[in-house]
This record gives sequence, structure tokens and C-alpha cells, in this order.
Amino acid sequence: MLKRRFLVGFSLAILIISLSFMKASEIARGEMEDLSIMKEESRKMEEEFKKEWKEEKGEFKKGKEELMKMDIHEEKSRIQREWEEMRWEIKRTWAKEKEKIREMAARERGEFLKIYKDENTAIKENWKPTESTSVKQRDYEVTSGTCKDYEQSELTATGVVVAESPEKIEEAKAKALKIALMKLSDTVLSIKPTNKESIGDLVKQPDSPVKEEDVDDFVTKNAKIETEEKVKELPDGRKAVYIEVSTPMQGNTKSIQGIIKPILEKEKKVKEYEVEKEAKASAAVQVEQKGPFTGLILDTRGMNVVPCLAPEVLASTGGKVYGPGVARQEHVEKTGIVGWTRTLKPARPHIRAGDRPLIIKSKDLMEANKMIVRNNDADVIITADGQYYFLSKGRVVVVVD
Repeated sequence: MLKRRFLVGFSLAILIISLSFMKASEIARGEMEDLSIMKEESRKMEEEFKKEWKEEKGEFKKGKEELMKMDIHEEKSRIQREWEEMRWEIKRTWAKEKEKIREMAARERGEFLKIYKDENTAIKENWKPTESTSVKQRDYEVTSGTCKDYEQSELTATGVVVAESPEKIEEAKAKALKIALMKLSDTVLSIKPTNKESIGDLVKQPDSPVKEEDVDDFVTKNAKIETEEKVKELPDGRKAVYIEVSTPMQGNTKSIQGIIKPILEKEKKVKEYEVEKEAKASAAVQVEQKGPFTGLILDTRGMNVVPCLAPEVLASTGGKVYGPGVARQEHVEKTGIVGWTRTLKPARPHIRAGDRPLIIKSKDLMEANKMIVRNNDADVIITADGQYYFLSKGRVVVVVD
């Protein structure tokens, strides 16, 4: 009996302990499940937070970029408006204004020389000159840099001025703009239409049909601010402020071709080349076999041809194949007499020459701007043009070194 009671008591104790462990396990499982749920919710919240942060960051970045664009646009617009106002003021008093600008440029040159001690060092450190080619003719001075880019048919000029303090940067911009404008005018005057006398030399002649005022008028009408100003830290802690202006050589309301037209009309006329009777049949066969032609590419590499505004193509025995007077003036005003490039590869798909150009190798160079081709090549050019009329449209590209 006593033994039975002991067994019953022991069993009850075991049952109570088991129930206690089961309850504890249930509580533990519940707590684990609750913890898992909390972790999952925390993970979801973290993902949502990251997503929202990414969206907000994107919106912030987008807003910042738009703000920067707006600021740059407004700044460029402001400078452009100031330039428009200055344009007409300068036009009214151009001669006196240019002298004042030259004096200002001389003072700025003195400031740069104080910093760099030597003019060559000042130019090198200030501009980091790039190599000039026959297509891109660059020139650097302490207070300005210019480029005649015949491949892009564009003139550019940059003025640079020392700003004494951050508060003087706006004033420096206005000065740099005036220097750039003055140098752009000088660049136009330095152009040699036929690689002989410059426009500046020609306008000084007593009987010149073109005056320097015509060049100034061209510059004030067509100069554009191409890029935002650049500010550079100088060794002495001051700032150098750069402003660049540019103008296309052609395609403007008044182009350089329009300026030089009266000058070229005074030049001695070269008789146009005529294909001899016995050569016509042979040339016609070549045109028939290789045509149709969309333009002319003249390869002058190896002859040190320097681009100019009024080149001519002559036959070996004389006679003009192409040049001023052959291309119609409306095409010359828009695109110039020829297009210039440095390699044959980009010349082939050149928009002027089209996709089926007639390619001719130049034989010689005469008088700096007269490129000579063999008579049989001249026969083919003239015969092909008689069918496809590319010369009168100015569809000619010259490849130079």
C-alpha cells in the first residue's frame, strides 16, 4: 500500500514537472515566433527606409542637378544679356574702345608677368598650349588665346584677367569678355584669304573696297559666348577668369566670305580650264565607269598646303578648274569654297563630298593657295561636273597634312 502511494506520488510529480516543461517550451516557442515576426517586420521597415532614402536621395540629386543647370543657364543668360548691351555700345565707339581694351590687356599681361616672372612660362602655365596643325592654327598670348579652326570652320578667342579678390570676379568677367572680343576681331583681320596678304593688310590699302569697320561689324554681330567662364587658382592665391567667344566663318547673317568677296573680285582672273576635244571621250569613259559622283575630294597631303578662305584648283597647263567664281556665292556664303580635313578617312563620308566622291591626288602647289592637278584629272573633274554639278554647289573637300 505504501509502495503504491509512493508510485502514485512519484508519477504525479513527474506529470507536474512534464507539464511545467511543456508550458515552458510553449512559452519559449511563442517567444521565438514573436521574435521572428519582429525581425521580419524590422527587415521590411529597413527595406522601406532604404527605398525611401534612395528615392529621396535621387530626388535631391535630380533637384540639385536642375538647380545647377538653372544657375548655369541663368548665369550664361546674364552674361549674354550684358554682352548684347556691350555689343552695341562697343559698336558705336569701337576704335576708341579697342585702344582702351589693348591698354587693359597690357596691364593684365603685367600682372601675369609679376606672378610667373617670364612670358613663356606665363603662357605655358596659363594656357597649356596644344599643338597647332594646318587645319587648327592656334596662337597664345599672356592675356588671350585664339584658334582658326578650318575643319570646323570656326574662329575662337579667349580672354583672361586676374581677379584681385572673389568680390572682383564679376568685374574680371566683363574685362575678359572685352579682351576676347578684341582678339576675335584681330583674328579675323589676321586671316589670309589667299595665303598671301591678310585681311588687315588689305583693308588698309587706300583703294580697298572693304574697311576695318566691316570686320568689326561682323564680329559684333556674330560673336557668341560658347562656354561658361572658367576660374583658375593662381600661385599667389588670386584667380584667373577666362571667357571664350567664337563665330563660324560661314553661315552667318554676314559671313567672312561676304567681307572678302569685293577683295577677291579685284584679283586677276584666271581663265577657266576647258577640256580639249580629243580628251573628252576618254574622260567621259572614266566618268561612266566610276560615277555617279556626289562631290570632289582633293588629296594634297605631302605638299604643306595651308587652309585659306579662297583656294583654287588649277590644271597643269593653266586654267581654273575650281575656286572663287565657280562655286555659286549662295553656297560659298553658307559653307565656304571648300571643306578642310586632315585625313582621307573622315573626308569620304564628309557631308560636302557625299557618299560617292571623286578622289583626285594633287600634283603640286603654286602661290600658296593654288593646288595643281594633272590635265587628265582636270578633264575628269570638268566632265563629271558637267553631269553631276557638284562644283557649283561647293561640294569640294581638301585633305591637308
